[in-house]
Amino acid sequence: MLCRLLVYTVLGDNARNRKLLAYRGQDAQKALNLMQMLLDHSPLEVKTRHAFIIALHKLSQKSRLYPQFFTLRNVTREENAVIVGRHSEIFKGTFRGQVICLKVVELDQKLYVESRLKAYLEEAILWGYLWHPNLLPFYGMYRLGDSSGQRCLVSPWMNNGNIIEYLAHNPDVSRLLLVSEVVARDTVAGILYLHENDIVHGDLKGTNILVTSSGRACLEKVGLSTVADAYNLILTPLQGMVNIDGDVRWKAPELMLSHFLNLKSTKASDIYAFASVCYEIFTGMVPFYKVARDNAVTSHVMSGERPRLPEITLRVKNGLTDNIWVLMQDCWETDPVHRPTIQTISRRLSTDGIMLDDRSVDEEEALASTEFRKAMHSTADHFPYEDLRDISTWLPDL
Repeated sequence: MLCRLLVYTVLGDNARNRKLLAYRGQDAQKALNLMQMLLDHSPLEVKTRHAFIIALHKLSQKSRLYPQFFTLRNVTREENAVIVGRHSEIFKGTFRGQVICLKVVELDQKLYVESRLKAYLEEAILWGYLWHPNLLPFYGMYRLGDSSGQRCLVSPWMNNGNIIEYLAHNPDVSRLLLVSEVVARDTVAGILYLHENDIVHGDLKGTNILVTSSGRACLEKVGLSTVADAYNLILTPLQGMVNIDGDVRWKAPELMLSHFLNLKSTKASDIYAFASVCYEIFTGMVPFYKVARDNAVTSHVMSGERPRLPEITLRVKNGLTDNIWVLMQDCWETDPVHRPTIQTISRRLSTDGIMLDDRSVDEEEALASTEFRKAMHSTADHFPYEDLRDISTWLPDL
């Protein structure tokens, strides 16, 4: 009843929706908590769920707040970072006996604190309501206890590392299974889920694909994506903008101009990057691995060059078939319009040969974000009665 009331009287009315999005402070926090509770615990239709996610995302963006049930406490973090990147550090930790990954986003440049905080919250909201076996689950947020007060994004820890590390240590695994959608698995299945929900990943490459304990590929960095829907829900320019340095080996030609034209990633550019990921998986090398400098790679790509066909011995050893190579070339088309959709890729890969997927299933290795939150909070903690009463009094005024 409350879901219908919110959707039809508030979210479905532009004027009332604007009033909702104008909430700040405690009022905004209560509204965010309510929407999360309904998303996590109510059986919603697809359109209704989408409307809630959009409203929650926008209110979080404007209020600089996020649902309190995203917050984790009593997290233990190891002292030293496992990975140090340009904008974040990765730590290993534990939460209620489970090994977790903590991503700490750096907010030390005062000029960019507000924009990065905005992007950070967007990443948490978007990631928190996506669920697919081939997407890395989002467990919540944790605030560091030191003076910085920085927030961590928390997800399960993957002992196998990324797909490139995994293949280096397990050279005999089936690379075709890691790529294809046999029984709705892995890289294609993850991209298919995103694109069918009008989400563009925007940063596909081997180091952003993790491998679960049972050997399944799992996309991460979904927060770097953009959402292209009728509500114009997109991430901030800080995240939506393409980073040229270091990523050109996976970037589509049209994005090489994004530095000047403010272009953003698209589904078609994801498809181009997918082919480059396939190249990594089937060869163990990055595209244009013989070219050391990124600006030289850019010149090769803009002149129409693409990665070359590997030697036949490597193709046979790693299962790179002629049909898959042709598909990769189609994905590398210069004109985005001529690239296949992920749905077409799924169909073409599924006809390349039926393979038995004998990998084990560990139901706990990728616990859905909503299921994790349900397990962490008792029913009594879902939503305070006082807050629900307050919100019920707001609705007539919205």
